[in-house]
Amino acid sequence: MIIFIAVIILVLLLGFLILKNFKVFDKTGMINKIEHGKYLSISYSRSGNSNGNIDSIELDFEKKKLVTNYREYHNQKTIEKSYKVSDEDIEDIINFLEENNVLLLSTYENKEGMYPLDGPSNSMSIRCSDKTYSIDGYVDFPGKGNEIYVNLTKKLYSLKK
Repeated sequence: MIIFIAVIILVLLLGFLILKNFKVFDKTGMINKIEHGKYLSISYSRSGNSNGNIDSIELDFEKKKLVTNYREYHNQKTIEKSYKVSDEDIEDIINFLEENNVLLLSTYENKEGMYPLDGPSNSMSIRCSDKTYSIDGYVDFPGKGNEIYVNLTKKLYSLKK
């Protein structure tokens, strides 16, 4: 009888440890959802190589405005362009952010600290009314995270009309 009770306790303990580390994945292979405030802006930068380049884009949800900055070399003038963005485009971006749980990408870190020495820094920042979520573009995200990150940057650049 004592052996039977010990086996049951051991099975329950193992079950608890397994369930404690169990994570719920959504359709994109990402884990859980992050509760957040209202989206205010999203910016993406791929700037800072040894030539001093600047290549950034920012979407302001409230002003419905997209601003790009580009410069190839440090001795050149930065070219800034503004674009008006439609309500449908903003809704499309917000739907993409929600459906793909993009804010979760901000919870992953580049633990190896591997960055190109002569390359631009690659990062995204999503500002919400509660806080700003920063995403390091050099993280090897789980599931379809890398694909989601790349597709979001493509969506942002496609708003240049």
